[in-house]
Order: sequence, then structure tokens, then C-alpha cells
Amino acid sequence: MISDQSSASPYKVELHVNGHPLTMEVYTGAGVTLAPESMISPLLSSTLLKKSHTVLKSYTGQEIPVKGSLSVSVDYGGQHYKDLKLLVVEGSGPSLMGRDWLRVVKLNWKMIGKIASSEGTAESHMSALQDKYQEVRWRPFHPTRLS
Repeated sequence: MISDQSSASPYKVELHVNGHPLTMEVYTGAGVTLAPESMISPLLSSTLLKKSHTVLKSYTGQEIPVKGSLSVSVDYGGQHYKDLKLLVVEGSGPSLMGRDWLRVVKLNWKMIGKIASSEGTAESHMSALQDKYQEVRWRPFHPTRLS
């Protein structure tokens, strides 16, 4: 088993949902996109919450109560999307961009990878590793064909 004692910061993306700014964590472990009711209260005043029969469970098997769903418009990086489904859940966790939106919204992955966190950028981490392991000869990987 490989373990990393440091906690990696989640990748986050800034979107406008129904005209309101919303920060979401990019989470490929979720099949659906969700947000806690407390984070999207501005959206709820102008949009009706639809009943949802979706059952969500955490990776530990705990059920996550679903309040309902919204059909929202999303703006990101000059792109506009209509009628994306957003599940509204109870609690105070983060908003998660799941695989359903990731299939549609074309994220700028180069910019997401450069978002600075309290631990620094991905480039600074790589530079620190290269400095720490100077004796390792860093070279690009080129696969060879086996004949």
C-alpha cells in the first residue's frame, strides 16, 4: 500500500451557476454534481427545488440526505451550459462537480493545475522534488516497442 502523509488540496473551479459565483471541488469519485443547501441559498430564492429520488451514499456507506434537484445554467471560461442537474444536499460539506458535469463542461485543466494552494503550486512541488532528489537523472519517459 502506498501512503502519503501530506494531505493534497482538492482541485477547485470557479463557476457561475444561475448567475451566482460558486466554487466547486472537481471530484471524479462522484457520479453526480451536488451542493449543500447552505452554499446555494441565493439560487433557491429564484428557482424551484424539484423532488429527487436519488439516493447518495458516502464512500463509508453513510447516506447523504438529498433535499432535491435544480436545473441550472452554468457559465465557465466563456462557455454557457443550460439545464445541468444540480443535486441539493443537507449539511455543510463542499460543492462537488461530479462526472455528470465533467462530461459536459470543458474545464481548463492547465489552469486548474496551476491554482495555488496553501502548500504551493504543482510546479513548485515538482521543483522541490527535483531539488530533493538531485542524484536522480530526470528525463522524459519514452516507451519502447517490444519486438
